[in-house]
Amino acid sequence: MLINYAPFVERMIARYEGGYGWNRHDPGGPTKFGVTCYDLAKHLHQKMDSMARWAPIVMAMKLATADEIFHDYYAIPCAFDDLGPGKDVVIFDEGVNSGPSRAIKAAQQVVGVTADGVLGPITLAAINAYNADSFIRVLCDKRL
Repeated sequence: MLINYAPFVERMIARYEGGYGWNRHDPGGPTKFGVTCYDLAKHLHQKMDSMARWAPIVMAMKLATADEIFHDYYAIPCAFDDLGPGKDVVIFDEGVNSGPSRAIKAAQQVVGVTADGVLGPITLAAINAYNADSFIRVLCDKRL
């Protein structure tokens, strides 16, 4: 069963990420929809040179741009569309919060394959063969 990541991301954004914010003590800088100024600058092929300069750019970012960033930087590296239900979401969520490579390494440790941070065919097959309930529980326990 293939699950489209976009509705999940939009629910995640609406529930947990929200709109624009900038806590000047947070090294991520200006953020909207869970996307930092650094990721937005990278997405726009620009240099993030000043949080103050990027604050209005981040504030003006549309949800569609955030969706593109989540797709390109998290869903694709985490093979969201190729993973089974539940496994896709738990790896994607950890990828967003800890980076795709770290999420993939944790998943690889759960299923007992070489933890290299690359979600290739061997890792994909091992994850999809693993019992979904067990995989989700073990990966979430590892994360805690």
